[in-house]
Amino acid sequence: MEKDPKLSAIGEGIEKIKNKCCFEKVLIVLDDVDCPRQLKFLAPNSECFHRGSIIIVTTRNKRCLDVHESYSSYEAKGLAHKKAKELFCWNAFRQHHPQDNYVNLSNHILDYAKGLPLALVVLGSFLYKRDVDEWESTLHKLKTNPLDDIQKVLLVSYDGLDYKCKKLFLDIACFFKGQDEKFVTRILEGCKFHPKIGLRVLHERCLISMKDNTTRMHDLLQEMGWAIVRQNYPEHPGKWSRLLELKDIESTARKLKVINLSYSKHLVGISSISSAPNLEILILEGCIRLKSLPRNLHKLECLQTLLLKGCSNLKSFPEIKDDMKNLKGLYLSEAAIKELPSSIGHLQALENLDLSGCEDLESLVSICNLSSLQTLNVNNCQKLEGILMLDLGGDLCSLRSLHVTCHVLKSGVIWSNGHFSSLKTLNPQCGQREEEILDHISPLSSLVELSVRNSSLMEREILSDSFRLSLLQVLSLRNLHPLKWGILSYISHQSSLVELSLSKCNLMEVGIPHDIRNLSSLLSLSLSNCNLMEGEILNHIWQLSSLEKLSLDRNHFSSLPAGISQLSNLKGLKLSHCKNLLQIPELPSSVQFLDAHWSDGISSRPSVPPIRSLINCFKSELIPENWISLGGSFFICHGISIVIPRSSGILEWVEYQNMGSYQVTIELPPNWYENNDLLGFALRCVYVASPNESQYESAHTSEDEPNNRFAFTSEIERLVFFCILSVRGNNQSAKVDVFSFESRSVNDGVSDTVWLIFYPKVAFKEAIKESYRSSQWTHFTASFAGFGRVEECGIRLIYTKDFEQKRPTMAQGSTFHGDFGGHGSVKEYTNSKAHNKRNPT
Repeated sequence: MEKDPKLSAIGEGIEKIKNKCCFEKVLIVLDDVDCPRQLKFLAPNSECFHRGSIIIVTTRNKRCLDVHESYSSYEAKGLAHKKAKELFCWNAFRQHHPQDNYVNLSNHILDYAKGLPLALVVLGSFLYKRDVDEWESTLHKLKTNPLDDIQKVLLVSYDGLDYKCKKLFLDIACFFKGQDEKFVTRILEGCKFHPKIGLRVLHERCLISMKDNTTRMHDLLQEMGWAIVRQNYPEHPGKWSRLLELKDIESTARKLKVINLSYSKHLVGISSISSAPNLEILILEGCIRLKSLPRNLHKLECLQTLLLKGCSNLKSFPEIKDDMKNLKGLYLSEAAIKELPSSIGHLQALENLDLSGCEDLESLVSICNLSSLQTLNVNNCQKLEGILMLDLGGDLCSLRSLHVTCHVLKSGVIWSNGHFSSLKTLNPQCGQREEEILDHISPLSSLVELSVRNSSLMEREILSDSFRLSLLQVLSLRNLHPLKWGILSYISHQSSLVELSLSKCNLMEVGIPHDIRNLSSLLSLSLSNCNLMEGEILNHIWQLSSLEKLSLDRNHFSSLPAGISQLSNLKGLKLSHCKNLLQIPELPSSVQFLDAHWSDGISSRPSVPPIRSLINCFKSELIPENWISLGGSFFICHGISIVIPRSSGILEWVEYQNMGSYQVTIELPPNWYENNDLLGFALRCVYVASPNESQYESAHTSEDEPNNRFAFTSEIERLVFFCILSVRGNNQSAKVDVFSFESRSVNDGVSDTVWLIFYPKVAFKEAIKESYRSSQWTHFTASFAGFGRVEECGIRLIYTKDFEQKRPTMAQGSTFHGDFGGHGSVKEYTNSKAHNKRNPT
């Protein structure tokens, strides 16, 4: 073979080698092969070589050899003690045995190297001609700082792992070396790893070994793992991802300010927590097996927040022996607590006490000494017999919010003694006792929020001359049949109101008074399920110029007055479950959220103005990300959202044929971001209700592949939709934004639902900061998930000229790359059974 042949390509060189090796016997050594593809090209099979040829392959990855069954494999072992000693001594002393005063030190080095030739050579060369003190210093240093020359070689195998396998390797190096394989697997599965395939990969890379069902790792590999954990912050153990030594754990615990063990399903108890004296926040939410708290909990003098929500087996709370002078929030909702200890009164700084959902709570001992208490929540405490602090009258001048739902409550409330002068929020739901609680609440002059349901006494109270709550901003009246005109008249003159809800109050007879226009500060109005019909009953609403949120769901009107367009500040409109609604008039351009799901009577040919007015958002500045809440419906995003029945006919102008797809990708045109005529994107998804959708299926979630189902289990059914936007290009990808829509409502019949989203282009700059340039990103993807099955979805680029069209249309999607309305190309990803079992994170 000619020397140093000039080759124009790798393939040409491979062919030259093969042709030459076919005609003569050769010895080939392929050193450090790291992927099967290399071996496939260089030595595909024995037929490529002349008879008698020998091919030796060395690799750190056993998987490379598995593809060639004709090869016999041999796993290199560490050197036996005698050979290891000779190799080390030759490098350290230039002879085959150690010098007399170095024998013990040499044995320590041999024990450290465990027969690894690399370590023996490197250490021997490093210690050559060094005195005893230097040898001892080196041995001491090796315990925490392995030599770089050894680490660099060992790191090659580690660097070839993917992210999850790297984490798995570090966990084994720090915690699981020498542990039973089944035990390790069970623990790692609980940490959401996939340990079986991960352990197999580590074994193939010779980073671990399995013997007698025990997970094993070479000491030098373990030290490499420790060094990786420490490398970024060698002097700051508190910043390490894993703590290795007791002294580091203790020093870090003393500095801890937050411990979050939420949803630790196997946590039964905490014996002591005194090692973290500076702890400020302790979160144990959702620890469903937790039965006890540490008895020395009171020693945490710096603790400010203790969150125990959902600890359904926690039946007792420890005595407060010392003054926990900084504890401000104690959250015990849905715990199994029967009563609080009398020493709870020592919590002089406590501001928030949440006992909601404690169904076993039978009584509250006197907590009148909690002079700093601002919020008390005892909602849904079905066995609670008395709130003694309210009877005995302590100094509760700081109490601002009281939520009570206790149907067997025996003890009433005395408001007139002046101990509740700061109360701002009152939400009583106490069955037969509610009217007693509401009796003579007029002295609560600071009341800002009041929620009442099913109370005839409250009607009389409001109508009385003494009822004057001049600071009231939020008023919720529910289940009043029928609602008396006098109450509406009073409400209409309560100019301080910001939020008003009359849900399930029959307004058929009294209607809405024209005086409602006096509520000039009103931002939110809910007339849900109020038996509203046709006529002038709704006309006066349009005079509420400040209104931002309006809920008219579950009513009987067939149309809305055109005056709705006058609500120039309206952001959210809820029209769901309006079975008689036939058409939606033009909406104000300020609207960001329209919820009309399950209003199946909407005309099959609705007018175009609602859509045209909504997409005016593209002509405006970036809409800030909002959480819009409308009577149990929630929407989060930067753009515009419409939820409407498929029967509405809106598909006529949104022409899509992407059947069976949960994800759609569009190829972006050149210079798309710099093009001022491109305003944004219109996204659409059709959700088809499944017959058995009333109970959702739990499923493992995947961040990159959201599916077309979302897991929830609840007595009250919830519509839940998700959309994840992402971009890719130049071998990179980035998540742009996430939209979510949720509606909590009792299911009275399901129908196919269309979700439309209008996303302005300017939102990209905010979402992905400096990397929003056209040259960076070439493809735009929308992935949908949610209630029911995603039947079709699509994307359409919105240009300035779309506003000039009489009927704006969206380009038709296809199942292949191709023209997309002259604005790019679209690619569809079709569902499979696997997709049906995934969720978005």
